[in-house]
Order: sequence, then structure tokens, then C-alpha cells
Amino acid sequence: EKSRMCSVDEAAITALQGLSKRSVKWVVLRIPEGKDSECVLEASGPPSGNEEADFDAFKAAVPAEQCRWLVYDLGFQKNGVNNNKIMFVGYVPDACTKMAEKFPYAQHKDDVKSKCAQINKDLQVNDHDDLTYAKFVDEF
Repeated sequence: EKSRMCSVDEAAITALQGLSKRSVKWVVLRIPEGKDSECVLEASGPPSGNEEADFDAFKAAVPAEQCRWLVYDLGFQKNGVNNNKIMFVGYVPDACTKMAEKFPYAQHKDDVKSKCAQINKDLQVNDHDDLTYAKFVDEF
């Protein structure tokens, strides 16, 4: 039986498009309660010019014990060069013990990712404490 595509709502698509235009810094997406193949925008934030403050706001928008898809436009310096990399994160916390909640996030990840113009890195994160700026930068 072919699984349904995950439908991504307009607000989520607009926020994801904002990432490539650099008008949006981060996006938190979720599957609405009682659904298994829909994706809606939960939160997003504009760039403030302060990477640390942006990352803190982003992390604060992610519920510790519930699955989410996260997209973050990471700005950092490496070897004196400024970089911007877009990270797609499948956030499936160990604290979430309901398989029925975890499964659709795994199943529909590619559908949701396909709505992002550009992804430089795809991460799986299983603990809220691992959502750190330093860990994201370490990926590059």
C-alpha cells in the first residue's frame, strides 16, 4: 500500500521559502494532533543579526518531548570565512515514547525536505540538550 504524500501547508511553505531569501532564520514544523500526513508551521523567526540570540529563540521554540522538523540557517565563521548553511533537523527525542508519533516524522521527512530550496546538512537529533549552536557548527 502506497503511503500518502505529506501535505505541507501554505504558511510552512512560505516560511521555508523565506529561508532561501534570508528573511527567515529558522522554522519549526509539526504534524497536527490526530493527523499523520500533514505538516504545519508551528513557529519561525527572522534573523536578528545576533546568531546566539537567534539560536536561543529557535531552541526555545522546540518542545523538548515532542517530535518536530526543524530548519535553521546557520551563520558561522570557519578559517576566517563567513559561512551560511541551511540545516534540516529531524527532531525525534528519546523522551517521546509513542512510536505512533515518531513514525510519521520518519516517514514524511523527505516530502517536507523537498519543500526546502536548499539543504546543506541533514541531521537527526534525539535530545533537546543536543540542540546547540556549537554542535551545529561542528557538522561543517
